Amino acid sequence: MPREGPPDAAAKPSPFTTTSLEHVLEVDPSTIEVTRKAEEGIVYKMRQDARSECHELIGAFAECAKGRMVSFLWACQTQKKAMNRCLKEFINEAELAKRKQAFVEDQLDKYRAVLAQRQSDGQSAGEAGPSS
Repeated sequence: MPREGPPDAAAKPSPFTTTSLEHVLEVDPSTIEVTRKAEEGIVYKMRQDARSECHELIGAFAECAKGRMVSFLWACQTQKKAMNRCLKEFINEAELAKRKQAFVEDQLDKYRAVLAQRQSDGQSAGEAGPSS
């Protein structure tokens, strides 16, 4: 059950919800979760890359299955297993975690670049909110 009342005063504010970008410099990337939409994009790209890496084995399975209705289930087992082995090499939890971490670090780098640009333009970090 969620705790009711004001948020914990000792908790640090999220760098992405405050008006100051200074907190971005203090963030540990491993503590940030990606949004569902971002994760879907990461998974989509990971699958795309896997299909690209395994295109020859996917093609071999497709060629074996061409013209078959149900018999491809047993006739193309070797090609299917080789294709799945290849795909699993590129689509797994470790690869997803690595890509999520890279995404978060990339986003933090973008925020840091915005902060650096604003500071070099002479704008104080406290005024580093969204510009209209």
